[in-house]
Amino acid sequence: MSEDIFLRALRQNPDPHKQYSEDTFIESLLLLEDMCVSVNKKHLKKMGLISLECDRDSVIDIDILREKQYDVNALQIYVAAQIRLLINHQRLTYDSVIEHVWSGNGGLLFLDAQGGTGKTFLLNLILAKI
Repeated sequence: MSEDIFLRALRQNPDPHKQYSEDTFIESLLLLEDMCVSVNKKHLKKMGLISLECDRDSVIDIDILREKQYDVNALQIYVAAQIRLLINHQRLTYDSVIEHVWSGNGGLLFLDAQGGTGKTFLLNLILAKI
């Protein structure tokens, strides 16, 4: 499991000098514990195995790690192909959101439109770009 996590990290950030880190093993242990809890409803410690003696949230956030498992090259290809399909209103919204994100202004944006107008397509494209 730790080898898979290491290889995934290496694919995301190719570095010939990259080595296993403590985070790799911690993530492996957390994933293993998640599996045990989902199958047996028991933590590793209750099964007589080694368990992390710390607050899981302070060590690593599995949800954030999952969200970071993306292929940058594939996303760039997707954005390049799909951006040409935006209609005028979608393109204005796309440009506005991307400008807002890159400028670092923060804030809350709300997208509202009727069903079938391409909101999901637009949001997926924005997320891929970011």
